Amino acid sequence: MDSVDFFTLAARLVMPSLYAISVVTLAVVLERCWSSLCGRIEAREAQRLIDHAARTGTGAAGKRGAQTRPGALGRVLASWRDANGHRGGVEQAVISEQALLERNVWLLDCAASVSPLLGILGTLVGISRSFGGFDGMSTLDPTVVSRGISLALRSTAVGLAVAIAALVCAHLFRRLADARGRRIEDFAEALLGIRER
Repeated sequence: MDSVDFFTLAARLVMPSLYAISVVTLAVVLERCWSSLCGRIEAREAQRLIDHAARTGTGAAGKRGAQTRPGALGRVLASWRDANGHRGGVEQAVISEQALLERNVWLLDCAASVSPLLGILGTLVGISRSFGGFDGMSTLDPTVVSRGISLALRSTAVGLAVAIAALVCAHLFRRLADARGRRIEDFAEALLGIRER
């Protein structure tokens, strides 16, 4: 494959790849926003769930109620009841929930890494196309040059925009996951404290 074929192929793939990465980034951001919103709503219920667990205990009535609780706190509560209030089962449930808190954030990290590289590739391809348009021309045609420069600028701008958005969102969602993880740990400790009373 000679250099002309490579640049032609790259010119056809750079922008669609950047657009695909931006769509995946947007999908992950929306999913993580929804998860964070559900976590905030659930956090309001924590004290009520602890009070309910203190009243019903780990018996059969409490187990039926725990199975109907959605979300991370409901799953930790169900594990507490299944483990009859023992620490091991609850700690395992907390670890599982903390792993779910950063679900798909790795895709944002990948987008933040790959997007600028694709933008630079698009820049190189666009500039190469601009200079390649001079071959065999006795006069300079501005349309040939402008198409290559347009691809170069557009791919750089899109690549940087996607990378910046993905990087900022990845950091934001990690901070939110840490805060939510601490709330889940506090909830689990409160449940474990019920059995010690």
